[in-house]
Amino acid sequence: MENYILPKKKAIVVFFLFAFGYFLSCLLRAITATLSPPY
Repeated sequence: MENYILPKKKAIVVFFLFAFGYFLSCLLRAITATLSPPY
């Protein structure tokens, strides 16, 4: 059960990195949608 493709700590770091990037892009999209004039 211990031979993963990635070490568990590294997998958690990568997962949080992707989650943070996704959250950041959603936040940026929300900000631009709020600031831009409605079409």
